[in-house]
Amino acid sequence: MEKFPLALHKLEIANKKAVHGLLCFVFLLAGCTEPAPQPSMEDVSGNWKVSAAKRNNRPALTLDGTFFNFSTDGTFESNLPIYEHQEVWQASFQLDKDTLIQGGPKPIKYLVKSWSDSLLVLEFTTRGIPFELQLIPAKSDSTTLE
Repeated sequence: MEKFPLALHKLEIANKKAVHGLLCFVFLLAGCTEPAPQPSMEDVSGNWKVSAAKRNNRPALTLDGTFFNFSTDGTFESNLPIYEHQEVWQASFQLDKDTLIQGGPKPIKYLVKSWSDSLLVLEFTTRGIPFELQLIPAKSDSTTLE
């Protein structure tokens, strides 16, 4: 009878070591993964126009013709209809990791979901409504910041 409690104690110690070893392995794997790349000012700068838009995960045709002109100095111009009585407006912005933060009287945080030379995808919420904008490069003859 005396050997049984000793065997249980040894089994309990072995289980604890196995759990600790497994946890160390999981943390090691997590530490080895490369962080996701983050967009830079150069990645988002330029003239972009909406090629597709979603409002509440449904097509938002009213955003056809919407543009964003991002400058590397942290300013941009857009005609996104968020301001009353202003067709084209300007604001400052900062890029914090994968979030583009619009300054001004109506600050908005845009998640840069993906980006490339030919596509910039922004997600944001305004007035409790989620939006997704797929932007493609626009010709420089559209409205631009000077």
